[in-house]
Amino acid sequence: MDKRNVRATILACAVGLMTTHALAQALGKGATVRVQASGLGADWLDGTIGVSPAGCTMIYLKKKAPGNYTAVSLAGASKLQEQRNGAWSDVAVKPLLAKEPKACREGDND
Repeated sequence: MDKRNVRATILACAVGLMTTHALAQALGKGATVRVQASGLGADWLDGTIGVSPAGCTMIYLKKKAPGNYTAVSLAGASKLQEQRNGAWSDVAVKPLLAKEPKACREGDND
C-alpha cells in the first residue's frame, strides 16, 4: 500500500470514529425521547434524558410505567427514539451504553 492509500485509510477511519462519537453524544440532558423497555410492555414510553445521582444516563418517564417505574436506564432500553424536527428518529442504544460506567451498564430500570 502506498503512502496516499495509507493516508486515505487513516482519514476514513478518523472520520468514521468522529461520526460514531457524534452520534453517541447526540442525546443531551433534557432531550425529548421515547423508549421501549423489556418487561414494561410493547408501548412507547415518553420521557426526557437525565443523569442519575450515580452518573448513569436515564430516561425519566413522563408517566409511571407498569410496575410504577418512573425511569428506564439505557441498559433497560430495548429501543430508543429522539424527537427531532417534529419527527421520531431511531437512536442506537449500544453506542450510548458503551460509554456508560460499568455499574450503569448492568442495571435495567429504577
